[in-house]
Amino acid sequence: MTSKETTLAELEGIAQGPFEPIAIIGMGCLMPDAENIAQFWNNIINAHVSIKEVPSDRWDIKDFWSPGGPGDVEPAKTYAKIGAFGDGGYPPGL
Repeated sequence: MTSKETTLAELEGIAQGPFEPIAIIGMGCLMPDAENIAQFWNNIINAHVSIKEVPSDRWDIKDFWSPGGPGDVEPAKTYAKIGAFGDGGYPPGL
């Protein structure tokens, strides 16, 4: 690139230097089968599998599931009927 060329990022005002500092002001997450980071880490270490069939209180499989695969399922349906679900709700304050 010559000194007269401008990148798209520069034109859009989103160019960032390679070592520009950032500030992380908070983090949080909800993980399946874990109420805290210690439980989550324990699940990883113990190879705990959190994937299970969609609970009936989430959605009724017979209303939304259809056999098929990516790009090969009827409109407004899903081919997935399993997932990893957070069961504990939101932590206080969220």
